[in-house]
Amino acid sequence: MTDFNSEPPPQPEPRIENLSLAALLGRLVTNPGGTLRALGQAADRNAPPQTAPDSELIETPELRAVQSEARVRRPRRIPAALSNEPSATQYIQVEKARPLTFAFEGPAVDTRALTVWALMFVLWALALLGGGMMTAGGRSRTDASLFPGILFLLGGGVGFLVLAARVVAFPRLPGLELPAILRRDTNGLLIRALIGSVALLLSAGAWTFNGRNQFTDIGILFWIVSIVAWVVTFMPREGALRGLQRAGAVALSLPGRVLTFRLSATLVIMAIILAAGFYFRFAALDAYPPDMTSDHVEKARDAQAIWEGYRPVFLPNNGGREVAHFYFLALLKELTGLPSDFVLLKIATGIEGLLGILAAWWLGRAFFKDEDPAFANAVGLIAAGLIAVSYWQIMLSRLGLRIVLTPLLISLQFIFFSRALRYNRRWDYILTGLLLGAGMYCYQALRIAPILIVIGVFLALVLRARSWRTARSYLLNFVVIVVVALAVFAPLGRYMIEQPGAFWSRTSGRLFGEALIDVTDPVTGIVSKRPSEPTDKLAALQNNMRFFFTNLQRSLLMFNFHGDTAWVTGNSSAAPELDTITGALFILGLGAWLVRMFRRRDPADWAVPCGIVVMLFPTALSLAYTTEVPSATRASGALPFVYLLAGFAAVLILRQAWRALRAPLLRIAIVAGVALIAYNIAAQNTYTYFTLAMTEYRNSTLPHQQAGNILHGFENGLGAPGNAFMIAYPYWWDHRALAIDAGDIHWNNGVLADDLQQRLIQMIKQNIGTPYAFRTNRQVLFFLNTAANESLATLQALIPNLTVIRVPSFSPVKDFLVATAPPVGCDWYAQNIAGVVLPPECAQSPVSVPAQ
Repeated sequence: MTDFNSEPPPQPEPRIENLSLAALLGRLVTNPGGTLRALGQAADRNAPPQTAPDSELIETPELRAVQSEARVRRPRRIPAALSNEPSATQYIQVEKARPLTFAFEGPAVDTRALTVWALMFVLWALALLGGGMMTAGGRSRTDASLFPGILFLLGGGVGFLVLAARVVAFPRLPGLELPAILRRDTNGLLIRALIGSVALLLSAGAWTFNGRNQFTDIGILFWIVSIVAWVVTFMPREGALRGLQRAGAVALSLPGRVLTFRLSATLVIMAIILAAGFYFRFAALDAYPPDMTSDHVEKARDAQAIWEGYRPVFLPNNGGREVAHFYFLALLKELTGLPSDFVLLKIATGIEGLLGILAAWWLGRAFFKDEDPAFANAVGLIAAGLIAVSYWQIMLSRLGLRIVLTPLLISLQFIFFSRALRYNRRWDYILTGLLLGAGMYCYQALRIAPILIVIGVFLALVLRARSWRTARSYLLNFVVIVVVALAVFAPLGRYMIEQPGAFWSRTSGRLFGEALIDVTDPVTGIVSKRPSEPTDKLAALQNNMRFFFTNLQRSLLMFNFHGDTAWVTGNSSAAPELDTITGALFILGLGAWLVRMFRRRDPADWAVPCGIVVMLFPTALSLAYTTEVPSATRASGALPFVYLLAGFAAVLILRQAWRALRAPLLRIAIVAGVALIAYNIAAQNTYTYFTLAMTEYRNSTLPHQQAGNILHGFENGLGAPGNAFMIAYPYWWDHRALAIDAGDIHWNNGVLADDLQQRLIQMIKQNIGTPYAFRTNRQVLFFLNTAANESLATLQALIPNLTVIRVPSFSPVKDFLVATAPPVGCDWYAQNIAGVVLPPECAQSPVSVPAQ
């Protein structure tokens, strides 16, 4: 019989993973603590099996088979939180597929990794404090303020070096595959010799037919075909076949890649970086920088000449300039229809600056890709992001001069040269040689790049060559770089031989001083000038060499302490080229890099700090003009290496933070912190360029654009191009800048002030029959300096009814005078411009011609 008063036996409580959502919510309300504990136990039950530690590694038949086939050596035990690589104990793991879960598993914080990250952060803060102390006080700071700051800055760097040596694993660079290298180098020697002979003849044709500083159609054809022939001569046979197959596959897949692409985090971040770079290089382009200098005038006129058909190999005017940038300007003018003016110059360098951002990303990816693709991508992205908002690179990109090509070419050269040093593969040497030769057509600072190539090959011989066979292979590939670079350099090489004075003019001036030297007559005391002779230059060089190490020291301090002070390329506060955050990252990166250099014994690693020093030589060797040191333009070749190190340090810190803070909310906080730091970096660089540098630039320029607008309105209104004149004054305007800003680049009516009346009449006579002929029925206009009283009096006596107004400019000291007069008429023309045919408008008018 059943006892209804007795309690039923207890029923087992259902497993929490079997509950419905409603039942789970009900239990959470009635028993929150027990429900959360049950959820944790369920998570443990469903967690994937953990890999056993080294001492307890579970041997399975599958594991034994894999180990036997791959012959895996058990690595040194490294804590997973501190290792550069995946867990050293993770050999093989086989697990069943499990359903996707969004639950967070494991501890929210890895205390060991957190400790390391905290130390890294403290060292970074220490370096930040030092950088801030070094730059405090602006231009008034002295070298005495350097020492307290440098103790903190270097303290952070040295501390990061020690920490990196303790916790960061830098695996040794694998050895070379010598048999494959030698086989590629020795196959088909006869065929290579035949092709090389043809290439040599073609290079001789490129030398011959591109003479007298002129590219010719036949010379360009010989030049291009000779370069191709040299590449075919040296390229590996197997590599050529694979390269052709790969190129064909890429070409066939290109339409599909263009139409369909995968949206990834890298693509999104890079799009944001490029958008920021575009903004900083093109926003308010007309206003920053505001006015041209004489250097810009020369560039715009040369670009116009090339667009009109001039084909120079080298531009000898204005101290001598390489031509690649000017051909790009001519192409850009042809594509856009824009005039050859300051805006076109800034658009061209802005584009080259954007390409420099992409090259920095590529350099970071290429340098670390074979070690850790994710790490490499992060370094590339951060280096590109830092350069996108870098004051240094923004200045170069907006300057309108060819200098911004220097960091771009150095980045591209080092992408392939670093791989060449590591793996000794022929294609990397060929591409390095092509880019090395191309750099000679870009900017004079790139002429120092061959020294870095020589140093890099020497480092490879010391660190990588384990036998004479390896050394011979490296030396043979070095010859490949030299020959390919010379093939590209051939037309410019001929100009260098024919016109060494023009080619080396700028370099010679910085080493030896001016081409003309002062000579004092011992009897009369009269000072005259004469051309400097070789003995004078040698004596000047011996005297100036005492400044080299001081210049080099000042150049090394330009990153964190005292930057370029020239108003065109720097700022009056001598702000360093790196902001304090990037500067601190650079020092930390340099510290960790030293550990990497000695651990990996990688010649590419050793070449990075060497590259910084070598690319500072163009500014440090300004021995005759030490006030120009440091120069942000001549030292711009160091820029890619500096930002590579900064990006390297940033990724080490961020990766450690990502490992330490595992919870989603904590990682969101990391991303927010990175965004905040990026905003601070951008704000610092914005202030340095748009406020400090541009205020100095604005105050040091002349109102060419304002006057050019007046000239443009006059030519298209009541006046005529030949009726406007600029009267010269010492250290004042460049009349060619007025012409460019007026949109009339060939206007050339600048008149010297001495013997003004005769010079003005001669100018009118020489313009007869040209688009700049004087029109008697149009108004007359003169631009004058406010202090040119004598010139103004001469014009008032010569031109009837002259009216003078003072035009206010951006600064009272930059005001100028504009003198205008109504049409002078045919009688005035006949009386003052004697002995010439009257202009067409006077042909039907009676004119009183004075008796001769």
